[in-house]
Amino acid sequence: ALKADIGEVFVAAEDQEIIEDVRKNGGEAILTSNNHNSGTDRIYEALVKLGRTDVELIMNLQGDEPLMNVEDIQNLNSNMIKTKRDLGTLATKINDKKTFENHNIVKVITEESLDHSKFPRALNFMRNITIYLLLTLLVVGCSGSSEPEQEAEPTEQGPMFSEYLTCTPGSNFNADNVRAMIRDWNQLDLSNLIYAAGHAPVAESSLGGEGKVYWQLFWESKEVADEAWSQPPSEEFAAWGEKYADVLTCDGDGRRGYDAYWGRDNDRSGEWADNSQWVTYAHYCKFTENGNLETLGAAAEAFNEYVDNSETGEDGPFTFAVYLHNGDNPEVYSQYDFFWMNYYQNDEDAQSSYARFAENGGEMQAQFDEISSCEGPYPSNSYQFLYE
Repeated sequence: ALKADIGEVFVAAEDQEIIEDVRKNGGEAILTSNNHNSGTDRIYEALVKLGRTDVELIMNLQGDEPLMNVEDIQNLNSNMIKTKRDLGTLATKINDKKTFENHNIVKVITEESLDHSKFPRALNFMRNITIYLLLTLLVVGCSGSSEPEQEAEPTEQGPMFSEYLTCTPGSNFNADNVRAMIRDWNQLDLSNLIYAAGHAPVAESSLGGEGKVYWQLFWESKEVADEAWSQPPSEEFAAWGEKYADVLTCDGDGRRGYDAYWGRDNDRSGEWADNSQWVTYAHYCKFTENGNLETLGAAAEAFNEYVDNSETGEDGPFTFAVYLHNGDNPEVYSQYDFFWMNYYQNDEDAQSSYARFAENGGEMQAQFDEISSCEGPYPSNSYQFLYE
């Protein structure tokens, strides 16, 4: 804070020992109550005790972030002054799945991509990105309403962008060679990717054809993905592709794009014993005359309540996602309006879940049938491809 040199620095703390230590080292400190729910409340008390009326801007630096970049502090300060905003905060892009799922980390949704040269408006703050599905589908579905938008309470958020590549196993396709292929792939520059997975359908035939497997990529946005694909492959990437051509080849030009809406917190039904592999049970769905994004969002919310109420406490982990087309996907896929993916740790958990749904999920099934007609489930064995 002192190195940033943007103004006076005060330490607000509830512990007298901290106050004395700060003052002993030449700093200024203000003792506050130990009953505050947030750092903002603590700062307000400190400001009142300080009794100053000439304060134009307050910068809140958390005591547990001692390595905060000085330039970031200075940049935030200058942008606050330049734009004359009432509130502002620092944020960084999420580049890994672990951060994305961590409820202890607050996420912010912005109306523009983050950039040092921009100061984008925040649309919402949250710890649980699951509400992407439950809120965004509802907002998009209601977008034709004549009611004026409420800027004070924005809720619209964007989904992740996901692409599927159809892949053909080669003459040397086996578990050991695939593991080596993925290991070497992770040594390449994959900085633009959020996550990646591989899916091997249990059935011999799938929408992509006979004997096909699938490589799935997650990006921050379609724009990021398109920019990455527009670049020529590096020498390292080309060498990697040539090395493993007899193991697996994937159709990058025929990749399919989707907006991926995660419908349930990953650990809401229990912790995953192994994050590196799971099973995916896919449903291919078409809307009925009563189906739309709004009713789909409502069904997803109702399904979460059903799962919460039906789980026995001994069930394995479970989550689900809904994929909507984003781009001109081949007709064999685009004939469906959306894809509903159920994710389980293993087939035993999946089969128990479907058996329980068949027994007591009649009301929930009726709601699904009212808005959609779905095929499946079509199971696949799924694997983490992008290492954390």
